[in-house]
Amino acid sequence: MHTATQVATIHCPDCNERIPHGAESCTKCGHRLPKSVAAPSVHAQKGWGDAAKSFKCEGCGADVVMTSSALKYTCPYCGNERVLEAAAASKTNHQDDVRPELVLPFKVPKTQVGDMFRGWVGSLWFAPNDLLMMAASEKIRGIYLPFWCYDTSTHTYYSGEYGVDRTESWDEERDGQRVHHTRTITDWYHRSGWSNQSYEDVLVLASRTIERSQSLAIEPFHLKQLVAFSTELIEGWDAERYAFDHSHAWEKFGKPRVVDSELARCSEIVGQGADHVRGVNVHCHFTELDSQHLLLPVYVSAFEYNGKRYHFLINGQTGAVRGERPYSFWKIFFFVLTIALAIAAVVAFFMLWNHR
Repeated sequence: MHTATQVATIHCPDCNERIPHGAESCTKCGHRLPKSVAAPSVHAQKGWGDAAKSFKCEGCGADVVMTSSALKYTCPYCGNERVLEAAAASKTNHQDDVRPELVLPFKVPKTQVGDMFRGWVGSLWFAPNDLLMMAASEKIRGIYLPFWCYDTSTHTYYSGEYGVDRTESWDEERDGQRVHHTRTITDWYHRSGWSNQSYEDVLVLASRTIERSQSLAIEPFHLKQLVAFSTELIEGWDAERYAFDHSHAWEKFGKPRVVDSELARCSEIVGQGADHVRGVNVHCHFTELDSQHLLLPVYVSAFEYNGKRYHFLINGQTGAVRGERPYSFWKIFFFVLTIALAIAAVVAFFMLWNHR
């Protein structure tokens, strides 16, 4: 992933005057710039409904919403099996929360996840022999993870340099002989301008328990199959509350993801017809920014091995698998030792053969 460089100033598209960051119009010609949107708009209702109850895990701090009347609960993220009484459930039902607007139902049956987990463990190189026993497949739980989904349009000023190669050649006399030389020279030119783009369905995981890299590894989700939220849809499943709101999620994760995409796209524009590109900077204005609160289906297993916690995820719609895993020191040691001995044997054989 590219690292975006935010520039302190932009240029007016009409007169090319340098404009300070945050200015709404050009100080020279008065050309008005699109105004950046500070936070996404959200129009959702509040609360999860009266049937939903919240349980705070005493082990990892996960905040999970349930619709069942169970008196005991096992956390899907850390495997904490301490009893959580229904009486301890939040009576507010998080009425100040933005209510989930859309839900993507589970498509992968619960009966298949055990075989998928065992298949994943069996495919691992250098896995400890007792991993399958420690990471029992029956601990896999289905849970709806919270996501913020963003749509936005960008008006981006870009600038950078593109390089065009040319060949220079010359001859010289050396020791009575004519020697021909060639070298490649790159000529650099500046290119800048404005570009417009629309982005749809930019997903940001709103969980502090699951790493974003793990979530990205089991994407994509096919969002055309989303349905309107109701507590009946998540009955029998768990659902995690979002850990940060739509504005925070946009500023910390969604916006940088779009800026990275803009940097990559504008780098291609700067480098069109060239051999090289360098020093590309972008400054993005965001308009028509909107967000929705989604619940997306994931199977989660948490297990500990040698004091370290690992997670295993399955995309509940597509079946994509992602897992963290431990390694067996001794398996790796004996593998490396076997290779070293094999190399030493081959070297010894050739040395003996050469001395015959």
